[in-house]
Amino acid sequence: MRSILFPSMLLALAPFPIGGAIGGAVALASAFVTGCSGDSANGAIPSSDGGGSTTDERDDDRTTPSKDSGSSTGKDGSSSDLDAGTDAADAADAAVDCPTAPAAPDVDGPNKCGALDFGLPPAKFQPVKDDAGLNGGTLPPGIYDTVVAERATGTKGSWQETIVLANNGRFTRTRQIDPGTGNLGVLSYGSGTYSVSGNQLTMTDDCSSTDQRRSTLPYNVVTDECGLPMLQYSFTGFRLTMKRR
Repeated sequence: MRSILFPSMLLALAPFPIGGAIGGAVALASAFVTGCSGDSANGAIPSSDGGGSTTDERDDDRTTPSKDSGSSTGKDGSSSDLDAGTDAADAADAAVDCPTAPAAPDVDGPNKCGALDFGLPPAKFQPVKDDAGLNGGTLPPGIYDTVVAERATGTKGSWQETIVLANNGRFTRTRQIDPGTGNLGVLSYGSGTYSVSGNQLTMTDDCSSTDQRRSTLPYNVVTDECGLPMLQYSFTGFRLTMKRR
């Protein structure tokens, strides 16, 4: 008998100093984040390479089912396709319900400042997955809901947000953050004007349920499974990905 030692690595997640504050979150900032109005920063997340292992396989004279045959024979002689479940799951994943047209931006919603209701449930925090930069891009008007919330300092809590970017340069925002302390943050509403320059998204409040400020945020435009644009932006220690309705 011989022993095989497997190398291991410790993956450490460094703080994610991406930044800029955005209006409406100041009531929560003291709980888990410190941001300054109008500031922006770029950050990187360390990556790591995983170790691997090698095992030896020996053939003998016993008759065994082929490992790549994808089938097995039961006691009653019946054959079952082991790949059937996988194929069905793949087919279900491939059947993506893509919208035929995006929802029209509405900056005259039912809430304070004309903000809309949330379109999706809160996105639970998860670790920051990579150090991909925020490079800007063409940001089309639309209604955006948070689908992924990455946090550099832990995975407790969640982020829920709906942002409307209208054709006339106005925006509305609805946001609620659970910092993971057991106390849900304030539900905030805001509206104002927005502009983009390079990889910076600037949002200036002229109405807010909490405070009014100007926020400049690094942003990125990526595409979803339907090839439609998604908005990513960073907020001191966080990166949010928002799907357009």
